[in-house]
Amino acid sequence: MAPDVRAALFDKVDLIKVDFKFTREKLSRVGDDSPQHIIEELVQLRQPEMPLVIEGIESEEDVIFIQNHWKKDYGYLYCQGWAVQVSRLLVPFFEPCNTPDFPKGYRVVPETGGS
Repeated sequence: MAPDVRAALFDKVDLIKVDFKFTREKLSRVGDDSPQHIIEELVQLRQPEMPLVIEGIESEEDVIFIQNHWKKDYGYLYCQGWAVQVSRLLVPFFEPCNTPDFPKGYRVVPETGGS
């Protein structure tokens, strides 16, 4: 992306979200590439004062890799994927889908009652 385009868009962006395919490509190299090199490729996507969200955390191994190699001084990292579970605090607001298409998926529990 051209630097002037990047600068023009920067104030309109609230977070940086890394595509599933990009994350999967990087994490597929675990064992073949140095962990630090893989993490550095993710760190380079960060922008100051913006959350970084990576999609594609699909296994316990992915979670362990991120936990072991993402350093606090890189900033906050948010993850999405099948291996990321709903927090105990949020359980009352979500229900499992339990369908073949979404065996581990969750949906927001609709409000009950009404006006």
